[in-house]
Amino acid sequence: MHRPTRTFYLFNRVNAAVNVQLERLLRPLDITVAQYTCMSRIRGHEVMSSAKLAKAHRVSPQTMYEMIINLEKRGLLTREKGPENKKQLLVSLTRKGHKILNLCDRKVDEIEPLAFAGINTANHAFLR
Repeated sequence: MHRPTRTFYLFNRVNAAVNVQLERLLRPLDITVAQYTCMSRIRGHEVMSSAKLAKAHRVSPQTMYEMIINLEKRGLLTREKGPENKKQLLVSLTRKGHKILNLCDRKVDEIEPLAFAGINTANHAFLR
C-alpha cells in the first residue's frame, strides 16, 4: 500500500525552494538567508545575546559568533559585553544594519505574496 508523502517532508521541500529564491534576491545586497534571519530576529529587540541567537537558529555558539563577527566587520551589528555578565555578548543592529535589513525586507516582500498566492486570507492567517 502506498503511503502519501509526509507533510513534514513537503514543508521541508517548500522551505528549501523558498531559501533558493531568498538567496537569489538577497545576493545583490551581499546578505545570506541566515544573516537576514539573524538580523531580523535582532531587530525585534534592543539588544540580544549571541547565545540566544545561536539557540534560536539551532547552530553552535561558535557558528553564530562567526556570523556576528562577519556582520560586525561590515558595520551592520555592534557587540558589547553584558552589564551583569561580562561573558555575555550582546548584539544590536547599527543604523547601517537597519538600512540593509529594510532593503532586504523589500526584496522579500516581492516574493512572499507569490509564495502564498493560492491560499485565501483566512487560511494564510491560520498558517501564520
